[in-house]
Amino acid sequence: IVAPDVICVTLWSPDFSEELTLVDLPGLVQFQHHHEEELLGQVEQLILRYVNNPRSILLPVIAAPTNIHNSKVLQWARQVDPLTTRTIPVLTKPDLMDPGSETDVLELLQPQKAPSKFHHGFYLVMNRGQAQLDNGTSLQEGMEVEQEYFATTLPWSAVGEPRLGIPALRRQLADVLWQLM
Repeated sequence: IVAPDVICVTLWSPDFSEELTLVDLPGLVQFQHHHEEELLGQVEQLILRYVNNPRSILLPVIAAPTNIHNSKVLQWARQVDPLTTRTIPVLTKPDLMDPGSETDVLELLQPQKAPSKFHHGFYLVMNRGQAQLDNGTSLQEGMEVEQEYFATTLPWSAVGEPRLGIPALRRQLADVLWQLM
């Protein structure tokens, strides 16, 4: 059973009249067993409740090594945000891609060439992996590893910084948030 209660973090300031609520929703999954279809429907209903809010910023997160163009979460984002003005697609796990399979991701990182035409374009981040989390790698250390990875690893080092890494995504999120407010 999926509980409709979610963990929310609400930020506010006496200097600003708007408050910001961050909601981390469960990921969309495809089940292999027939008896789990009810659970899938519950997850989808919970997600739709939040993404249909026109004041929500949508961050569909997709693992780069997967078939991005068939992503259900991107299809949903386009349905609830047809102009994609509040959707910022995020690709993760570039370090898990097979060498030579980066062509689709490279195209998506170039908004003028991207076939999906998301208003803000795609961003690529490399979060801390499980081994780093287990070893106590701090967020700052993880971001340094990410920056080093993108600066020294082909083909990402040839792309440039505007769409790579958490700092680039953070800047874009701040701009979109400001526009929505």
